[in-house]
Amino acid sequence: MGSPASAIAWEFRKRHLWALIAIFGYLLILGTIKLLVLGPGQPVKLDPPDGRAAVAIVPLSVTFMYLLAVFSFGLQGDLGGRASLYPARMFTLPVTTKALAGWPMVHGGAVMVILWLFTALSARWPWGIDLPLIWPALLGAVFLAWTQVLTWMPYGLPGVRVIFAVMWLMSLDAIVILAVHYKATESEMIALLLPQLPLAYLAACFAVARARRGHVPDWRGLFSRLGQPADVLRRTDRFLSPKDAQSWFEWRHYGRWLPALVAMVLPFELALLFVFRHEPPVLTFLPLLSVLITPPFMAGFVAATVSKANPSARDSYGVTPFLGTRPLTSAALIAAKLKVAIWSTFATWLLVLAAIPLGLTLSGTSSVVVQ
Repeated sequence: MGSPASAIAWEFRKRHLWALIAIFGYLLILGTIKLLVLGPGQPVKLDPPDGRAAVAIVPLSVTFMYLLAVFSFGLQGDLGGRASLYPARMFTLPVTTKALAGWPMVHGGAVMVILWLFTALSARWPWGIDLPLIWPALLGAVFLAWTQVLTWMPYGLPGVRVIFAVMWLMSLDAIVILAVHYKATESEMIALLLPQLPLAYLAACFAVARARRGHVPDWRGLFSRLGQPADVLRRTDRFLSPKDAQSWFEWRHYGRWLPALVAMVLPFELALLFVFRHEPPVLTFLPLLSVLITPPFMAGFVAATVSKANPSARDSYGVTPFLGTRPLTSAALIAAKLKVAIWSTFATWLLVLAAIPLGLTLSGTSSVVVQ
């Protein structure tokens, strides 16, 4: 490799090339079908919401979430864990910490800008949606930069990363939505977003430096007294078969994480319904869309953890002796994971379907959504 920039770019290209090609190909096919099959037709309106707008919004939202996970290395570690998600194997590269923090931001920000420009230009021609070009592309880069900071930072308690990330990113999202609603100018939006890029870079350098030193704070001692009653309890029953024991083990390590992560995120997403309860219906649609996208987005992080042989290690893949010597067939080991995945997914969507009506009722927006 000629430089740290090309080496880190190769890292992303090698792992995610076909996925990125598929994403941009899908967006191109979507615009081509609309133009050649359906014709330009009437413009799609976003305010008031037009049902056809979901055809453009949903693919863009899913692609955006996937790119956040890719360039923050969120698919290579345990999102709910304490350690940094920055791959430990990259800390051995002969490059500075500033390069390790900066080049993923540059590459990811460039892809975010290209994604938005492609989407906006495609929306203008076949769909008739007039979208701004500059500040939304800058918003994508800023959103990614802060996501990288929050995922690369080590934390003292499991799950704190998710809470901090949701609080910070939702606050940024709410500020931008309100600025758009109150018709902030292009220059005002740029002035709001542009200074955040150098701030995020400095924070990322700090996070990567701590992770590179192997520093992981431990705040669990502050809650040791609260955990004493649970520690006294001991399991007295016995499993009926090795399959039941393996299912219990999988649930303890992986199955609980997806509903737990979604439960951490949902209150903040539903709070936006209360913030925008007096605003136009389109501002109610956006939080609801984020709620529906959250389970598959979080599932990607959990799947990255499940694929690892040791959930506490960031780069441990393959079958360990601890797993391979269990008195189970390979099919039974796989079946236990599938069983837990099904129950975890069911519990997560049950939680989401119960939370949406509750959030709409508490925010007083249920009648608006029905209309």
